[in-house]
Amino acid sequence: MRVGCLNYRDPCGVCEECKGGEVKFCKKMQMAGVTADGAMAEYMVADPLTTVPLPPTLPFEAAAPLFCAGATIYNALLTCALAPGQAVAIIGVGALGHLGVQFARVMGLRVVAVDARAAPLEMVATLRHPPDITVDATEGSAAALQRIPFPVDASIIATDAVAAYGFALELTRPHGTVVVVGQPREPIPVPYGALVFKDLTLRGSVLSSPEVCREMIKVFSENNLEVRTKAYALEEIEALLADSHRPDMAGKLVVRVAEEF
Repeated sequence: MRVGCLNYRDPCGVCEECKGGEVKFCKKMQMAGVTADGAMAEYMVADPLTTVPLPPTLPFEAAAPLFCAGATIYNALLTCALAPGQAVAIIGVGALGHLGVQFARVMGLRVVAVDARAAPLEMVATLRHPPDITVDATEGSAAALQRIPFPVDASIIATDAVAAYGFALELTRPHGTVVVVGQPREPIPVPYGALVFKDLTLRGSVLSSPEVCREMIKVFSENNLEVRTKAYALEEIEALLADSHRPDMAGKLVVRVAEEF
């Protein structure tokens, strides 16, 4: 059986979070490749709790980004709690965002794709499920609001650019929701004016539960969604790191540790 796995493992199983089905928040949980060795090898020991079967038509190169970027952005969309016909702005349409655009579209949402780089905006416009509107963030939130012909019910910040936070608060309609998945090194600037006087809800989201991940894989496969990747051999890791900082890079960079089987 071909499988993928979320990269958290070994929750205690007895704490409040584990008993409540939120194992990803268990304080004893380990992150493979982050707080525990593993995951950057031809073989790894996976926790059956976070292991999900792959459809036979889904290659590993496409599946790999789904278990981090895909799970994260899909869970963020669920956190927005929107109904079909409502609108979501996805700010940052790189690895996570270009998947989020597609998931949102098949959920029946109107989608605004926002980025400060031309390459990702051009890339999402070519997807089989493209956004309704693309917005160049360098033009500012006021110009963006003039271009968007409908209220933005929720915004997802899928970038580590600190300027995206103020942009999201300005873009989101009163009483809307802003969901944060980006992880900038700097403190997050949150202008109180938009947050307080627009009665906005600011929430965080991280990865997904195994159940939501299974649902996400099913939605991805059944709706013919795409993950745009560029693959590198393990010995090409320096080129990958260099490319990850290029402003014209779009999609997800993948390390091919071993050949498909």
